[in-house]
Amino acid sequence: LCVILMLSFSFSAVALDDKYNIDELGMSIKVPKEYVVITRSTEADDEALATLKLDYNETMTAFSAADIYMQATSPDGVLKVTLTMDQDENSEAINNYSDLSTVERQKVLDMFLQNLSYTSGTEIKHNGNIYFDMALTQQSQEYVIYCYQCHTVVNGMNINLSLEKNEEELTQDEIK
Repeated sequence: LCVILMLSFSFSAVALDDKYNIDELGMSIKVPKEYVVITRSTEADDEALATLKLDYNETMTAFSAADIYMQATSPDGVLKVTLTMDQDENSEAINNYSDLSTVERQKVLDMFLQNLSYTSGTEIKHNGNIYFDMALTQQSQEYVIYCYQCHTVVNGMNINLSLEKNEEELTQDEIK
């Protein structure tokens, strides 16, 4: 998944057909045509909202509150891909992971892994950018959520691309 988030910020997966531009992030993301996609630029009468039985105002409020720029859901509702971006004191201080030494990056990754939700994490370098590929689990009121997350800091902004699945662990094919 981390390879998805490249310097050009393109997302690719099997059976790619639809491209979504996230102007605020300077990114374009391709997702499988059959996925239902909502972005911050989704219109109130968009079929995606009706398909997922979502209220436009509530969805846009939730997107803004959680710093979500895009969410794509598989047709069966089992998989969800979410792109978020935010800025905080840590990301501003770091600016870019590629600016940090190996030891400093390892300290940042270790801070993530100290959170009991994270089960594993590795550093990936691609086109001069540094990403952390991390696996985590979270307990909701109803079930366990399994997640694979690609995280980076670019220009002082935290950028996260995550793949979630409820009740079952993610397979390697789903992560690709």
